[in-house]
Amino acid sequence: MHSLLFGVMAASLYLSYAVKRAKFGLGLLAIGQNEDAAAVLGVPTPRYKAAVYSLSAFLPAIAGGLYFFKSAFIQPPDAFDLQLSTETIVIAMLGGQSTVLGPAIGAFLYEQLRGWLLVSPTFSSFQLVIAGALLLAIVLFAPGGLMGWLYRRWPGLRRFPQ
Repeated sequence: MHSLLFGVMAASLYLSYAVKRAKFGLGLLAIGQNEDAAAVLGVPTPRYKAAVYSLSAFLPAIAGGLYFFKSAFIQPPDAFDLQLSTETIVIAMLGGQSTVLGPAIGAFLYEQLRGWLLVSPTFSSFQLVIAGALLLAIVLFAPGGLMGWLYRRWPGLRRFPQ
């Protein structure tokens, strides 16, 4: 099961990287900056937006299917939980937005912290409070996340895949 999950993660990271580097990704970047200007420059905005909405629904659908396969039971509180929503935002912010590897690194680091918090007798009941404090610290002191901090500290890293 773990090798399947790792394979799906690697495939989704590769897909994200390929989209970001392709003409399609540049068109999406132009649409994100100014949709009207992108349309004037020849970017087929309705087609690109429909494709990216489909792609952005495909990856969570795969994750949801694997979650059901792992747990064999699913209910609405599993997907619409305040703690899960907060953790997802913290993971994305911790790794860094607008990067491919940032959220994966953020997920690894946050899960390490969460594992430590769950076994800690002192902090196990304050997990959501600590996640909120971490999110606040990231927004105030490292708005680009870990990858943004690394890129500012060592500008030569920008040559490598983002």
